[in-house]
Amino acid sequence: MVVCPKIFSNKEFKLLRSLNAERVNALTEIDVKYQTLEKEEEIKDLQQKGKIVSLEMETQKLKIIHKNRLIISFSLLLVAMVSIAYFWRSKQNFKIPIGNDKNHQRNRGAGTAVNFKVYS
Repeated sequence: MVVCPKIFSNKEFKLLRSLNAERVNALTEIDVKYQTLEKEEEIKDLQQKGKIVSLEMETQKLKIIHKNRLIISFSLLLVAMVSIAYFWRSKQNFKIPIGNDKNHQRNRGAGTAVNFKVYS
């Protein structure tokens, strides 16, 4: 039991106690609002950090996709160039020289002379 000197009457003491309780309730309410705001700010910060991490991951994925597309494009280009070079080279090897080769003209007539007689 709290012993209070007789400075205040019972009525005044009860009034002070009720005022004190109201102040405590008001301070408690203010403290709850402050802590709620702090938690909301913390949640917003964490959500923003989460978004940043998500965007960084998305950026990394896009970079990898771009890199893979470049590798595939250059590979296909290389295969196409090698194929064209191979077919062009094989076509050059199987070409039959026509008319411009002097050795070919010389060899064509040697040993193949045929005399045609016309009978009427």
